[in-house]
Amino acid sequence: MSTSFDDKTENKLWLTGAVFLAVIGFVYWQMNQLSHDLIRSNAIENASQLSTVIREFRTLYTSEVVRNAKKSGVRITHDYQSHEGAIPLPATLSMMLGNRLAARGGGKTRLFSEFPFPWRAEERGALSQLDLDTIDTLRADPKAHVVRLELLGEDPWIYYATADLMREACVNCHNSHPQTPRNDWKVGDVRGVVEVSVPLKLVIARTQASFDAIWWLVGLGTMVVLGILAYLGRTIIDRSSALAEGERRLGDETMRRTRVEFELEQSKLHKGFILDSADEAIIAMDEEGLITEFNHAAEKIFGFPRNTAIGSRVTDLVIPASSYEAHKRGVQQILADHTRELSGKRIEVNALHADGSEFPIEISITKASRDGEVSFIACMHDISDRIQREDQLRGALDEAEQSRVDLEAFNHFSVDRELRMVDLKTEVNNLLVDNGSEAKYDVSDDEELQLGGSS
Repeated sequence: MSTSFDDKTENKLWLTGAVFLAVIGFVYWQMNQLSHDLIRSNAIENASQLSTVIREFRTLYTSEVVRNAKKSGVRITHDYQSHEGAIPLPATLSMMLGNRLAARGGGKTRLFSEFPFPWRAEERGALSQLDLDTIDTLRADPKAHVVRLELLGEDPWIYYATADLMREACVNCHNSHPQTPRNDWKVGDVRGVVEVSVPLKLVIARTQASFDAIWWLVGLGTMVVLGILAYLGRTIIDRSSALAEGERRLGDETMRRTRVEFELEQSKLHKGFILDSADEAIIAMDEEGLITEFNHAAEKIFGFPRNTAIGSRVTDLVIPASSYEAHKRGVQQILADHTRELSGKRIEVNALHADGSEFPIEISITKASRDGEVSFIACMHDISDRIQREDQLRGALDEAEQSRVDLEAFNHFSVDRELRMVDLKTEVNNLLVDNGSEAKYDVSDDEELQLGGSS
């Protein structure tokens, strides 16, 4: 019984560990997929914000600067550097601002159209088919945006394109300009495309750093949980093994002493002195199943007095109705066995108490023959306490497993939340700095925490 219990417990621990590692592997794969989605969404968001900044700046510059400059007679031209006192066109200054902001992250901006001014056409060259397709897409839906991913060398880039719409302040200027390629513009027409391109190298590195930090913490937590589980499991197995081994040795020793005493003192069996000195309950019966001896330990276990038990049929006294057939088959097997012992090991069965309740016992049966008469000696002891202890050990193991699951969920939630807050604060600070404002959050402590988690 002890070996079987130890094997089952150890197999359960191995299975638990395998399932746990499989779950960790699945979570790693899932988070890896999420990191790719996060990289793409962050890059698109950065490009979208930069595109919005350029668009809003151009609108503001046109309405607040260009309009007043015209009234004052200031010249507004693309080659403003060649004319003293001139200021740049909205499109020219917008692209300069966009490139300046994009350069901070290694990106760039581009403004292209099917109807460029002559000087812009010379600088830019012919449009590619991809540019023409982008213009067609945005002309069909001016509120949409076009996103594509391309490799430049070995580095991935995100391209984010939005429609450059004609504003009311721009229509008259474009239609009346002597070099305009088109003079029938209306408010809301798609003048061209503003394209912002952002390299993913920095975003990937930042996301990967966060991902690595998380998995360092998850790995550490996993090692701690597995260590605790292994320690508890090993302790449970060792204690169960020691307990079962002690019981087995005690039972074997009791059986050995009883068997020797029975063989040496068979003629004195009915006197009961030797049997009553045994630690285990001993019941002797004849070939018909009538009880011939019922020692003091049997009285304590079964609740029947010896004088009531002697002469009673064992099946009527201590064998529950549910075990009749099993008992019958066991007796037939013993009768058919020509050796002095039943070849099987000690077995566990249910027995019947005097109060009508059933309880578990461990029993071994020895057959003896003398002068042609067959006798049986059954040695048994109540194992209710041992089974209860085994149930408690199994309950302790289940509690340890639940504690491991709770600890893993708590560690994952806490670490993920802290790292996402660090990333969010950093992104807000970067956006404020890029727009000329001071950083709002002090993330020095958070960065030290992040670095500490990844080391």
